[in-house]
Order: sequence, then structure tokens, then C-alpha cells
Amino acid sequence: MAQSHHGAHTGHKAERGAESASDDLRTVSSVLHDIMPVLNRIQSRNPHAAALGLFGQMSVESLAAVALVTDLGADSLRRLTAFLDANAGKHEGLENCAPVVAAAARALSARDYAQAFTHIFDAYRAIALMRMEDPEIPSPSSVSVVMDAARPANARDDGTPH
Repeated sequence: MAQSHHGAHTGHKAERGAESASDDLRTVSSVLHDIMPVLNRIQSRNPHAAALGLFGQMSVESLAAVALVTDLGADSLRRLTAFLDANAGKHEGLENCAPVVAAAARALSARDYAQAFTHIFDAYRAIALMRMEDPEIPSPSSVSVVMDAARPANARDDGTPH
């Protein structure tokens, strides 16, 4: 790939950041691509087993995949909820993301991981589009998310009771 001498000096750092972000996206996509078939197999064998917490027959890999995806989804939902709570009243349009985040929470509670992550991505995409038009809108990552230490001991990782 040819690059002008000027671009090699001025755009190198920006390009490296873009390459890093692109590499990160490919890595996350690859991990989720590998995990989703495992989760789908678990769900298709006995859809109620995962929802009810009956993990006696699951392999360590399956348990790890379920825990990872549940944590990723729950963390994303906490961040999006905190972001919307802090910013929806200040920036027009953000309130339209609330139903998508609620749908993601319902899908995650139902252990429909593909649907949950589709909704989570849709919310992040909508926010990214709004930020392109209004640079005053902060990034969801700008919100500090505090873990709820008072969460009931019988709560699952997505915050719903067992």
C-alpha cells in the first residue's frame, strides 16, 4: 500500500489507532463467533436448563461460555443504562435507545444471547450515529458504572433472581 511521505508522518498515529480498533473488533467478533454455536447448542438441547441454572450436564467450556457471554451482556447493559440515565435528558434522540436496551435485557434474561447482543449492538450503533451528528454527546464508555454491592445473593449475573 503506497503512502505519501507527508501521510507517513502526520497520519501514522491515527492510522495505528484505527488499525488497533479494527483488530480489536475482529478479535471480539471472532470470539463471539466461536462462542455463539456453543451457546446455541446448549439452548437447543434443553432451552430451560440454562435459564433455570441446571448446569450439571454442561462441560467446563460450556459453563465458561455462558458465564462470559452473560457477564459481557450484563456489563454492557449496565453501561448503556447508566449512560442513558445520565444523558437522555440532555441530548435529543438518546431516549429512543431505551426500548432497545430494555429488549436486550429481556433477551439476556431469557438466555437468547444472539438476540441480546444484536440489541446491544443496535443501541451502540444508534449512539455512534448520533455522536457523528452531535459531537457533544459523550461516549457510553465515558460513564462510570458502579457494581451494585447490595445485589441480592440469589441474583444471577444479569441481575435477575434465580
